[in-house]
Amino acid sequence: MKTVFVDIMTRDGFYDQITYRYSPLFQIDGNDVERAVLERHPELKKRRYRIEFSGMRAPRR
Repeated sequence: MKTVFVDIMTRDGFYDQITYRYSPLFQIDGNDVERAVLERHPELKKRRYRIEFSGMRAPRR
Protein backbone atom coordinates (compact mmCIF):
# COMPACT_ATOMS: atom_id res chain seq x y z
CA MET A 1 0.00 0.00 0.00
CA LYS A 2 1.18 3.48 -0.83
CA THR A 3 0.05 6.77 0.65
CA VAL A 4 -0.78 9.94 -1.23
CA PHE A 5 -1.64 13.28 0.35
CA VAL A 6 -4.91 14.82 -0.80
CA ASP A 7 -5.36 18.58 -0.41
CA ILE A 8 -8.90 19.90 -0.12
CA MET A 9 -9.27 23.40 -1.50
CA THR A 10 -12.29 25.69 -1.17
CA ARG A 11 -12.86 29.18 -2.51
CA ASP A 12 -11.28 30.55 0.65
CA GLY A 13 -8.10 28.57 -0.02
CA PHE A 14 -6.56 25.55 1.67
CA TYR A 15 -9.11 23.67 3.81
CA ASP A 16 -7.44 20.46 4.97
CA GLN A 17 -5.14 17.64 3.94
CA ILE A 18 -5.96 13.96 4.32
CA THR A 19 -3.92 10.86 3.61
CA TYR A 20 -5.29 8.34 1.13
CA ARG A 21 -3.89 4.82 0.97
CA TYR A 22 -4.08 2.90 -2.29
CA SER A 23 -2.63 -0.12 -4.00
CA PRO A 24 -0.24 0.75 -6.85
CA LEU A 25 -1.55 -2.29 -8.75
CA PHE A 26 -4.80 -0.42 -9.44
CA GLN A 27 -5.58 3.06 -10.68
CA ILE A 28 -6.76 5.63 -8.17
CA ASP A 29 -10.51 6.03 -8.57
CA GLY A 30 -11.70 9.61 -8.26
CA ASN A 31 -15.04 8.52 -6.81
CA ASP A 32 -13.28 6.63 -4.02
CA VAL A 33 -11.16 9.67 -3.18
CA GLU A 34 -14.23 11.92 -3.14
CA ARG A 35 -16.05 9.44 -0.90
CA ALA A 36 -13.08 9.42 1.50
CA VAL A 37 -13.05 13.23 1.60
CA LEU A 38 -16.79 13.44 2.31
CA GLU A 39 -16.52 10.71 4.92
CA ARG A 40 -13.90 12.74 6.77
CA HIS A 41 -15.57 16.14 6.16
CA PRO A 42 -19.35 15.72 5.69
CA GLU A 43 -19.83 19.50 5.95
CA LEU A 44 -18.39 19.82 2.43
CA LYS A 45 -21.43 18.14 0.83
CA LYS A 46 -23.12 21.51 0.34
CA ARG A 47 -19.97 23.48 -0.50
CA ARG A 48 -17.83 23.70 -3.59
CA TYR A 49 -14.38 22.21 -3.17
CA ARG A 50 -11.49 20.97 -5.25
CA ILE A 51 -9.34 17.90 -4.66
CA GLU A 52 -5.64 18.15 -5.45
CA PHE A 53 -2.93 15.53 -5.04
CA SER A 54 0.32 16.67 -3.49
CA GLY A 55 3.56 14.86 -2.96
CA MET A 56 4.29 16.19 0.50
CA ARG A 57 2.62 16.79 3.83
CA ALA A 58 1.39 20.29 4.62
CA PRO A 59 3.09 21.91 7.60
CA ARG A 60 1.07 21.73 10.81
CA ARG A 61 0.04 25.00 12.43
